[in-house]
Amino acid sequence: RCIVSALRAGMAPATVADMLFAAVTDHRYINVGHPLDFTNKALEALDATGWENAELVLTSLVRGYAMADRMEESNAWRHPIDLVAILEAAFERLPDLWDHSTGNVGAPDSSPLAPRPSQLLATLLGDDPQAVVDALLAALEQGHAADAIAQAVAYAAALRIARFHTSNEFGDWDTALHTFTFANAVHQGLRRAPSPELLRGVFDAAISVYLDRFLNTPAARLPEPQP
Repeated sequence: RCIVSALRAGMAPATVADMLFAAVTDHRYINVGHPLDFTNKALEALDATGWENAELVLTSLVRGYAMADRMEESNAWRHPIDLVAILEAAFERLPDLWDHSTGNVGAPDSSPLAPRPSQLLATLLGDDPQAVVDALLAALEQGHAADAIAQAVAYAAALRIARFHTSNEFGDWDTALHTFTFANAVHQGLRRAPSPELLRGVFDAAISVYLDRFLNTPAARLPEPQP
């Protein structure tokens, strides 16, 4: 009803997207990222086919939102380290930090305000979740664009896939894949409808990258670039 009412009231697509992104990131990494990924793809589909289909397409997302598992209720996100507590403490700072980054959203990657992946990569791929969260907060404090930070997290998630070793179980591939598709959806969402609510997804994605570290033990060797 909320989605249909918003659409029939004539809300702009960006406003509708903002509403959906805020809802889907209210809880931590719900249903291993599928609802946010599907939301991003639904919006992209509407861009391609026309927003006259929005009621049919967007209301199909509701069940995924309402019935999803929430990672704050999972053992892996609570023990042995309470990752949710780390995130919630960080989220209290996001409204103020958003003022440092919101004007830079959508800036080209060549902008001096866009962090290079290498600056965050070692921390994002490390084994200290508090350091991961602190690095993201520091990037925001320094005025880096929110979508550029999201892109760096998506890059880290992509490296988890690239370094996925064949000694892993086949089903573990989905774990790494879900983190990447979620991180990509957050990045694309921040380019479409930036908000401090969706910014929470950057942190969720980074924590999922942290949890996937065992999939790179051992790490597959990256191929040498072709000349």
